Amino acid sequence: MDDAAFEKYLRDRYEDQMKWYDNKANRNEKLAHIFQNALIISSALTPVILVSHFVEHKVWLAGLALTAAIINLLVTGIMRTYQFDEHWRRYRNVCEDLRSEIHLYSASAHEYRDATDKRTMFVQRVEEMISHERKDWQKTSSHRAPIAAGH
Repeated sequence: MDDAAFEKYLRDRYEDQMKWYDNKANRNEKLAHIFQNALIISSALTPVILVSHFVEHKVWLAGLALTAAIINLLVTGIMRTYQFDEHWRRYRNVCEDLRSEIHLYSASAHEYRDATDKRTMFVQRVEEMISHERKDWQKTSSHRAPIAAGH
């Protein structure tokens, strides 16, 4: 692989994939934290509201407790359906693996040490990582268990 082809690959494919995985990891991390915190807060408030309702006998507190329980159900369903936490970790791992690969290539470390064509080896390894991630994603996406209604 010549200099121009390798530079084009780095610019158009490798860097693009790095940005994509990094952006997806960051987005899913933020969403995972938002929904996890919402679930923690609403779960913690629900029993407090219920106890307050029984002590003070205020009707609006019963409505507030019901709202908190519905929020718990919705947030749990969203977290299970969209799997933000799992995607965050998966995308971050691929991003870090890609980042590590360029350092191994640059340092002529590990497999690159004795390679006759480091550039081709780099491209193959990067494409294998991306392909492996895509296959894993397809496998887990098609085998995702449906959520039973009313549970």
